[in-house]
Amino acid sequence: MAIDFIQLNRTFHPLSDKAASDDTDIRQLIGIGKPLGWSDLLKIRRVVILSEAGSGKTAELRHIAQELRKEGRFAFFIRLEHLGEDFESAFEEGSHDEFRAWLNSLDEAWLLLDSIDEARLRDPRDFAKAIRILGHRLGAAKQRERMLNIISRAATVSDEILAQLARQKCELTVDDEQLAMWYAVWVGTAPSAAIPQLTSHLTALWPTERQTMFAMRFIANLMGGRSGSNLRVRLHFRIPSHLNDLYLLMHHYIREVEDIDRAGTGV
Repeated sequence: MAIDFIQLNRTFHPLSDKAASDDTDIRQLIGIGKPLGWSDLLKIRRVVILSEAGSGKTAELRHIAQELRKEGRFAFFIRLEHLGEDFESAFEEGSHDEFRAWLNSLDEAWLLLDSIDEARLRDPRDFAKAIRILGHRLGAAKQRERMLNIISRAATVSDEILAQLARQKCELTVDDEQLAMWYAVWVGTAPSAAIPQLTSHLTALWPTERQTMFAMRFIANLMGGRSGSNLRVRLHFRIPSHLNDLYLLMHHYIREVEDIDRAGTGV
C-alpha cells in the first residue's frame, strides 16, 4: 500500500565561509540569516545538503523530483552510488532516455542527487568518480542544469558541535514536538549537561498532560522506533548513572495507562 507523502516544511541554514573544520563554533558553522526552504534551494544552481542519516531528506528530494516532473519540467532523481557501475540504472525518477532528450533540448533541468548511501561505495574515491562521470555526461549542458546533492555525514560532526547545536535549539525552539527531538539529540551527545535542563523544562511545563506528552515524545526520539534505533541520536547516555536518572525522570511523568505503546506490549 502506497504511503502518502507528508510535507514537513523543512528549513535549512547555509554554512558560513568560516566553517573550516568540525571544531568550528556552531554559530560560525550554521551561519547567520533567514532560514531557507526547498523553494529557495531550487533557485540556486549548485546546492549540497549536509544531513543526518535517517532524517527523511531523501524522501523529500524524490518528492520534489516528482512534483517538478508533474509541472512538465525536466527533473531527475539519481543514485550516485550507481553511476560508476551503470549510468542508465542510476535514474530512479526520470529515465536515461529522458535525460538524453533533455541534452538535445535547450531547456533547464534539475538533477537531484542522492548520496545518502555513500557508505555503500566500495572506495571513498568512487564518490568523486561518480561526480566526474556525471560531469562528462552533461557536457555543454552544464550551463542548463541545477543540482541538489544530499550527503549524509553524521559521523563527521563532532559530539561537541552537535551538542552545541542541540542546546541552542532547546533554548530557541517553542514547538513541543521539535523541542522533544532536540532534547533527545542533546541528551545523546552531552547527557551530564542535558538531563538537568530536561528535568527543569519538564517541571516548568503545564498542565500535567503536556508534561506527559513531552516526556513520551522525548523518550520516543531518544530510543527510536520499533527497531530500537535512532540514527539522529548518539548513545553517550547509555551508562548506568544516566540511564538511572532518565528512568526515574520518565517514570515520574509517564504512567502505564498513558504510555505510547510503541512496541505493542507496553513499556
